Amino acid sequence: MLPIEALKSRTTILTHAGCADGAAAAMLAAAALPHCEVRAFLYDDPKYLNLPATPGILAVDITPPAGRAAEFVAVGTVVLDHHRRSLVEPYGDLGVFGENASGESGAWLAYREVFLRLHGHSHDYDRIAALSAIYDTWRTESPEWRNACHLAALLQTAPLAWCLSAPAYYVLQQASDLGAALHAAKEADAAKIAAGAVHRRIGGRNVAIV
Repeated sequence: MLPIEALKSRTTILTHAGCADGAAAAMLAAAALPHCEVRAFLYDDPKYLNLPATPGILAVDITPPAGRAAEFVAVGTVVLDHHRRSLVEPYGDLGVFGENASGESGAWLAYREVFLRLHGHSHDYDRIAALSAIYDTWRTESPEWRNACHLAALLQTAPLAWCLSAPAYYVLQQASDLGAALHAAKEADAAKIAAGAVHRRIGGRNVAIV
């Protein structure tokens, strides 16, 4: 369990750009730490690769550049991620790795390790975390799978600034309306492309060539 004082001393939240789970993780962390600056990066972004290792960083659904882990460990960076255990392990007690098999996505880690401990239970934020975890860990058997897809479609499309400023209940409302429409459009596009695909058996797998 992360030390409370370490959480309260955060000044910057880093998250994975272009990712619904990253957006949800940032929302949850920022709701508990509203004084923090939120910055989103892609892994190949030069600004991410050259990010200064400064005290007060909380990385959610992302880890600092792998080759510079020692710099970030030295300044007490907190990391919550579920992509590769080997990237989280260097952070010791300030690193929490999420098990995909248990549905522990970046957003779920942000909810459990930060939001719950600093803010307490919230039905709406709990639902955002749960749906994000279902989608990002591919729990397609869940009865909430389509709702998870709707939220993901919304968070993948909406600017991060909107995600951070909108109330949780409104995000969920928009997921049911706009998110559902966005997901339906994606499914229609996929069906159209798939209809023209040529199917081949390659290396023991069914492959659709489009």
